[in-house]
Amino acid sequence: LNIPDLTVDGSFTLGAAVAVVMTLSGHPILGLFAAILAGAAAGFLTAFLQTKMKIQPILAGIITMTALYSINLMVMDDKANVPITQQESIYTAFGSLVGKQAQGMVLSLLILILAGAAMVLFLKTPFGLSVRATGDNESMVRSSSINPNFTITIGLCVANALTGLSGAVVGQAQKTA
Repeated sequence: LNIPDLTVDGSFTLGAAVAVVMTLSGHPILGLFAAILAGAAAGFLTAFLQTKMKIQPILAGIITMTALYSINLMVMDDKANVPITQQESIYTAFGSLVGKQAQGMVLSLLILILAGAAMVLFLKTPFGLSVRATGDNESMVRSSSINPNFTITIGLCVANALTGLSGAVVGQAQKTA
């Protein structure tokens, strides 16, 4: 989108925090999806600040990133570190299928391939092309009767959702957030 998005600094940790807390409650797979939604919400907040409040993109990212530090602490029940050493993560569950030696690499590679394929498929759709075009030339997109504010919002939501997923995977792999 040709936007400096600093929200990812906070949404990565938010994804890890949400996934680890969900894993503590016994739902490690649901934690991945919750982390994706939490990351998308962070991207939506940044997009809202940019498009509706007319705050400069870099400042909107800084505001959201700073706010996410406090939100991350609230998600983790005001603890700086939440371990999941006693709970079963997606890696320990997957390890029973492929073996303990290859569990981390195989599952991480599988998640990477699925997320990458989803992104490629999305960016090849007409709407995905609109998002890409918004980053190249916003004036041309606007003159083509495409709402650039909407494409910016979707682009930031998707980017931060993937960042939240990354944080969730790392949090469960390291068994801590």
